[in-house]
Amino acid sequence: TIEGEIVLDFFGGTGTTAAVSHKLKRQYIVVEQLEKHIDICSRRMVKVIEGEQSGISKRNNWQGGGSFVYLELKKYNQTFLEQIEEAKDTEALLQIWE
Repeated sequence: TIEGEIVLDFFGGTGTTAAVSHKLKRQYIVVEQLEKHIDICSRRMVKVIEGEQSGISKRNNWQGGGSFVYLELKKYNQTFLEQIEEAKDTEALLQIWE
């Protein structure tokens, strides 16, 4: 990619793609569903903005800066998540799907 392009990471994990994209001045969208990973990624991005020096920081003379926006899906989806987690078998999952 080149500076300013958008990077999309469907499996954000601990935020490596977000951190590198930010340091390389790319726009980025990171999607993650696991609360643990969301927490790790958001804390990591705060450190990136503060100027932490891991990864490509030295090569690119990263000094920190910028910002990011964190969003969650509307709580409506939480109902489906809870039903899926409580489902005991495939039949129950299919009923949720319908």
